[in-house]
Amino acid sequence: FGREALAELRVNAAQDLGDRRGEANVGLLGNPGLLQRVRGAKVGRTAVQIGAGLSVPVGTRGTVFVDGNADIRNGASSLNGSIGYRYDF
Repeated sequence: FGREALAELRVNAAQDLGDRRGEANVGLLGNPGLLQRVRGAKVGRTAVQIGAGLSVPVGTRGTVFVDGNADIRNGASSLNGSIGYRYDF
């Protein structure tokens, strides 16, 4: 790019601790006697998180960046990414 660019690669192992119950009793405020049980997905406690990013300076105070992340676990996985311009003042 003709400039100093910063590239990064991230790998992380994560372990969730605490309450794992995936259910709750929910109701409306106007009718508290009517409760319904709601169940969520049963997801694994252990996850592998992978990410990558690239930052390229633009001008004297700006940076263009691209970033992506993945969270992979049993029962639920997610992918997200972002592209942006960062201005330092």
